Amino acid sequence: MAEESAVELLKELGMRKIWVFTPYKLERTLEEVEYLTEKGFEVTGYTYLGFSNGLEYTNVDYKTIYLALLKSKVSKDSEIIYLHCTNIITYKAIKYLPKTFGIPVISENSASLYMTLKKLGLTVRKENILV
Repeated sequence: MAEESAVELLKELGMRKIWVFTPYKLERTLEEVEYLTEKGFEVTGYTYLGFSNGLEYTNVDYKTIYLALLKSKVSKDSEIIYLHCTNIITYKAIKYLPKTFGIPVISENSASLYMTLKKLGLTVRKENILV
């Protein structure tokens, strides 16, 4: 499961203080915050877009993610930003947001890819995941 891959990667990276981004409504976002808290992470805050269907998720672009995170003022205590949702396109966010916020950014998609390659026995350097 993508979410479990993200948890595994976050633990492997030693990241404990996480800022969570979702395209979902508040209720679903809080479920994710609770899930991560139960897994031993400290969620330093969250940003959500309030969308309710898959079509809206797939139309989320880098600018939307970027502006939402800027508006929500990501906590300086955060060690990493976690983009939760396999239906959002996150490549540019993962590539450019670390420069803006000064901390790594991972998504469920990048975590899933990393863990899949690792389980296949392929060597993937973490620095290739954390731009």
